[in-house]
Amino acid sequence: VVRNAFQALDGQGQVQIRLRPVRESGKKMAEVTVTDNGPGMDSETVSRIFEPFYTTKSSGSGLGMPVSQKIIEAHGGRIEIQSTKGKGTKVSFRIPIREKEPGR
Repeated sequence: VVRNAFQALDGQGQVQIRLRPVRESGKKMAEVTVTDNGPGMDSETVSRIFEPFYTTKSSGSGLGMPVSQKIIEAHGGRIEIQSTKGKGTKVSFRIPIREKEPGR
């Protein structure tokens, strides 16, 4: 996700990474947000971003985002993308924070 943000900037712009605790349905979650002010994506690209082998890049497998989604979901989390053409992209994912077991 971070590499995608830097690649989208093509050497110009900024990437911001935020980590914060949140609650969702009564569960403690860690929310990681990666935001860039790059070229953004159109709605078709956003709707297909988790499709295996879909890519807008001249090189690459198109597996990075689908694999990221599967890993996050396997840990009980979720990932969301917001993007505006010409203004940038924000990728947010939330993963549960495992409670410390008593005596450990």
